[in-house]
Amino acid sequence: MDITKPDGPIAQAWARLYFRDFMPRCTQFVTGSRKARYLMEYYWETLDSMVESARVLEALALAGFERPHRHVEARIFSEYTALKAAR
Repeated sequence: MDITKPDGPIAQAWARLYFRDFMPRCTQFVTGSRKARYLMEYYWETLDSMVESARVLEALALAGFERPHRHVEARIFSEYTALKAAR
């Protein structure tokens, strides 16, 4: 399970607004911690630069897993599954 950047420019703009702008400020407000805010700012940078889902599926196949698959919930939660190759 992983949070992935959603497809499409509008969904990506909303994700950016939430993870880059809203979440860090909300985190600092709730925790009173500037370090917690910094951590959430870094979270968006990580999300924004993660590899594309197609490359994850390709890597699973190259590693010998069979039938790699990605299931998406709420446009940002990706669940990757694959079968262990039979011997």
